[in-house]
Amino acid sequence: MCPTEAHSDETLTSLHFATRVRNITNTAGPARKNTGLSGVKNLEENVKTLQNDLKDARKKKMAAEDAAAELRREMKKAQEKVAAQADARQRAAEEGKARAERAESGAAAAAAAEREKERERADKAQRAWQVRDI
Repeated sequence: MCPTEAHSDETLTSLHFATRVRNITNTAGPARKNTGLSGVKNLEENVKTLQNDLKDARKKKMAAEDAAAELRREMKKAQEKVAAQADARQRAAEEGKARAERAESGAAAAAAAEREKERERADKAQRAWQVRDI
């Protein structure tokens, strides 16, 4: 038995064989002569049983592969969604930083304009006093 997916057919066959062997009961009795026809029929039944087991195993393998493929698709979608959310958070942080910088520069410009107006008023008042003194 091997846990890898590549050997799943062999593992399933081994498990089916082990199940059949477990159900064998060995009872001692008088020896019987094996007739050729009953042995052949028994072998034919075994072949049919094994063929059915093989079909079942292949169906189960296909179902497992389909389920694995679906899980891979869902995982890829989830990863893309997480990446998109991370990108959106990054863009929002950058936009917030840019807005804050613009607000700071706007406030600085407004403060500079206010200082300039104050200087102009002071200059105007000083000129007015100089005119009076003349």
